[in-house]
Amino acid sequence: MLDRWAYENGITLDFSRPGKPTDNAFVESSNGRLRDECLNMHWFLSLKDARAKIEAWHRDCNESRPHTDAWLADTGQICCCRGQDAAA
Repeated sequence: MLDRWAYENGITLDFSRPGKPTDNAFVESSNGRLRDECLNMHWFLSLKDARAKIEAWHRDCNESRPHTDAWLADTGQICCCRGQDAAA
């Protein structure tokens, strides 16, 4: 299904090589930060509860923390975790 969708939308899929997380260190850093600072810190009582807690973490990460990369701050591409608008 993914291959078909990508083909129909003119998208080339490019996956990281198995066992090579350094292919995209930014994403790996993001995943680790989300896991360490959010997922491991909360019990999720329902899908709705998980969405609310993760979105609150995204908001804190993107709006409350200082970011050293001026381009990211200027373009709104702050943090590795942009919440539900990540596809935008």
